[in-house]
Amino acid sequence: MAKKGFVNDVNITLDGNCTMERVTDLHALLAERCAALTGTPPSAAGVRVDLAQVTGIDACGCQLLALFLEQLRRLGIGASADGAGTEIREMIELLGFSSLFSGEHPQP
Repeated sequence: MAKKGFVNDVNITLDGNCTMERVTDLHALLAERCAALTGTPPSAAGVRVDLAQVTGIDACGCQLLALFLEQLRRLGIGASADGAGTEIREMIELLGFSSLFSGEHPQP
């Protein structure tokens, strides 16, 4: 299995598959990151999830990433997921998550 991802203050680089098979690892990584960002001033730089090294994604992976991004936005932190290759971008679009990942989704 590929490593979970690389994290710094404002970037999370995921690699390998973002699929149901890895949901436990991905959830742990994203939950840890969300907890670390709780209390971050809203004016701080946004978080970017880099999908350039992701080789596969399914509905489960998309839902998990969307929930993570939405939670950050509720905390007042700008968040987006981008950099995916053509195949991954097409799957994200097919599953209906493009606007959520781009940060263009309207706030409730």
